[in-house]
Amino acid sequence: MQRRSFHRRAALSAGVLAWLTAAAAGTGGCHASGDPPGAREGASSGDAGDGAAPAVETDPALDGSPAADAGADGDAGDAGAAPVAIQGGSIVRAGDSLILADEDQRVLRIVPVPGPKPKVVKSDGGAKLAQREVPLPGRPANVAALGERIFVTIRDPGLLVVLRPDEAQGAVEVARVDLPADAWGLTITSDAKTALVTSAWTHKLTAVDVGAARPRWSIDLPREPRGIAVHAERAVAYVSHLTSSAISRVDAIDGEHPSARMIALPPSPLRDPSASPLDGSLGYSLALSPDGSRLFAPRHALGAVGDQSWFGASALDVLLTAKDEPLAPPRVTKQVSAKLNDDESTFDRITTRSSGALSIAMLTPFVQPRAIAYRRSKDTLLVVGEGSATVSEHEALALDPSLALRRRYDLDCDGASGIALSADENTGYVYCRASHEIAVVDLGNGRSADGPRRHRVADDPLPELAALGRRIFHDARTPAISGGLACAGCHPEGRDDGHVWREIETRRAAFPIPSGVEPRVFVGGPDVVGAQGMARQTPMLAGRVRAEGPFGWHAENPDLQSRVEEGIHLHRWNAAPRDPTFTTKAAAALAAFLRAGLVPPPREVRPLTDQEERGRAIFTSREAQCSFCHTPENDYTDRATHPLRPWTSPGFDPDEAPFRAPSLLFASGSAPYYHDGSEPSLDALVSHNEDRMGKTKQLSPADKKALVAFLRTL
Repeated sequence: MQRRSFHRRAALSAGVLAWLTAAAAGTGGCHASGDPPGAREGASSGDAGDGAAPAVETDPALDGSPAADAGADGDAGDAGAAPVAIQGGSIVRAGDSLILADEDQRVLRIVPVPGPKPKVVKSDGGAKLAQREVPLPGRPANVAALGERIFVTIRDPGLLVVLRPDEAQGAVEVARVDLPADAWGLTITSDAKTALVTSAWTHKLTAVDVGAARPRWSIDLPREPRGIAVHAERAVAYVSHLTSSAISRVDAIDGEHPSARMIALPPSPLRDPSASPLDGSLGYSLALSPDGSRLFAPRHALGAVGDQSWFGASALDVLLTAKDEPLAPPRVTKQVSAKLNDDESTFDRITTRSSGALSIAMLTPFVQPRAIAYRRSKDTLLVVGEGSATVSEHEALALDPSLALRRRYDLDCDGASGIALSADENTGYVYCRASHEIAVVDLGNGRSADGPRRHRVADDPLPELAALGRRIFHDARTPAISGGLACAGCHPEGRDDGHVWREIETRRAAFPIPSGVEPRVFVGGPDVVGAQGMARQTPMLAGRVRAEGPFGWHAENPDLQSRVEEGIHLHRWNAAPRDPTFTTKAAAALAAFLRAGLVPPPREVRPLTDQEERGRAIFTSREAQCSFCHTPENDYTDRATHPLRPWTSPGFDPDEAPFRAPSLLFASGSAPYYHDGSEPSLDALVSHNEDRMGKTKQLSPADKKALVAFLRTL
């Protein structure tokens, strides 16, 4: 397939292109490193925009008109390109300004595109970029710009806020649309008539009539829907999920009665060690090829062969939208080894026909993918790695783009969450939320002679210790703390990845483990080291760590800091030198952030329905005994251990020690349940419980439904 038949020059005016190339990402200053052979050199980028912070400059041609209708400089346009939707992100570019959604301080930041010598102002933490701060009614997640309008999703309360540029205030609100709580992802259709919004915790996709500023419909989806990609010609939206590898497809988005179904997209099948579908997580974002034929999904492949294969590998999977089928075929050969060769530079039997063994850098080009942008001028994909603090560039036409790394830019910042591109696509602007910076990446040359160029945009609102903990929480680059995957890799936003990990004894691995590795560690699947391990479903942290202690599945840690220290050991799959003092300090910082920085999911405050009230009465009754262990006055847990017998977990090693009663706060959104994830829903848990926990065997079907209804309100 010829490159130019897949993608010709975008049929867009320069002004429109400036808006449409904005995409999600985030982190700080950057420099290129690890260029593979044949990395293409290009023209230098052109930054613009020094001086005082202006109101947002917009292209009037976009206001209420289709997002793309004519080519630049008389170009008739790309006949093979699909109409372009406008995807929101934590950072977008609008003319000569960047717009940032600052979730921590509940503001929009409107910043002139930073040139070589941008204007700065003084702040308590030092110099920061001159800007306009626009207060918002809640925490913003994503922002998009359309003509004279700025659209922002607000998490709690769930809102879509519409603003217009204002000379005096930067932007002023002109409309507010109520949405299901935890409004997050945002995409505006190519005809500029509909805004699609995902609500993460309440698992909804809502269509908003842009002209009337009102919802048209809302549809239920599986857990944690996030990124949205719209295929305009088919009136189809694809939605990614934080806790699943499957993609939601929503049809008839231009009507009043959409329908949704799940599409299987196994993560990284070419690096699946056992030729059986892997679990996937961290599906924050999606991108479509210009012609709409390929959907690109960056996420984490749990159990895949990679650099630090205990946790899996980064994945960049492709769905062919004509038939909604994966591009990469499933593995049908014998098991792939995760064992390093003697030179520790390549993996056994992971080969390609053209280049032989793949390097470790190519196996794990990014960690914790947070955002993606399609670079039309090069037919490449830019992926922001939150944990690796990188922007990696991949060939879009590859069978597995994650293995077709063109170059990687290392970012010297923390918490990358979004990326926006310049009009010529030679410069990337990355928002680093944890370090409150914008990183400017020179994509034209592929290398910056001056190294990272970072610009502070705000002071950290958290106390110093918690602010340090925030940076550690998102950073996978420190071997003494993490074995290559940060806390946010399993606990995104303090929630959970929906995965059941395995706690193994390294002495039971099928091949020798290097000396210095911890005696007990986590792995993503049974095929990683050839040991089953004990089941450890990822627990939710946000809103559940207020108590003094104890913590751990078996209440083995007296307080939060000691639990974090043990967690560091369990996740540290390397033989790096141990510094107990450093570990203790890092654990103290992380514990401070878990309590001060994590934001619990939204919780509706309203009177209970009759059914829910009946469920509450059952929960607190002496007959059911639920509240004996899950005490309401203590976040619905007594923090004591209780035996769970009889109990078997097929596919896992037995674990017969008593388990600590977990908090039931936010239980409705944290499936699957139990330490082994054996119950997929609250309905199944209550239905199958019998008298294993409390006494529910005698409950009628109606009473069991009432109990479940009450649990969903917690």
